[in-house]
Amino acid sequence: RPLAFVYDSYHIAEGDWARLLARDGARSVRHTALDVYAVGLWLERDHGKQLAAGGFDGAYTYFGSQDMGFGARARNWQGMAGAAEMLRLSFWPCVAPGYDDTRIRPWNSEHTTPRDGGATYRGRWRA
Repeated sequence: RPLAFVYDSYHIAEGDWARLLARDGARSVRHTALDVYAVGLWLERDHGKQLAAGGFDGAYTYFGSQDMGFGARARNWQGMAGAAEMLRLSFWPCVAPGYDDTRIRPWNSEHTTPRDGGATYRGRWRA
């Protein structure tokens, strides 16, 4: 079955996701031609529980800057991985070499994360 990463999945209520992704959801895509392995974005502390309740198969962290939220901080990944296992979700922490989107979002410089000669990237992998 195809793999789908759902960006900003937390903007849609878990009950609405469950209608589509839960096996017993009112409009479930499970076991149909539309079924996917759905991985939702875990940004804040409680999003793992919301993803599980919504019928997601997994959770990912996405952001390259650790200032973006709970899930973006590598120091939280071990605990998140344990919580995901208890919730029966796969966990996909995302690793980035750094982050700088000021060419397209000049107002976002507070989230710039320097590469530091590869140290940022290596540190994220060690998390």
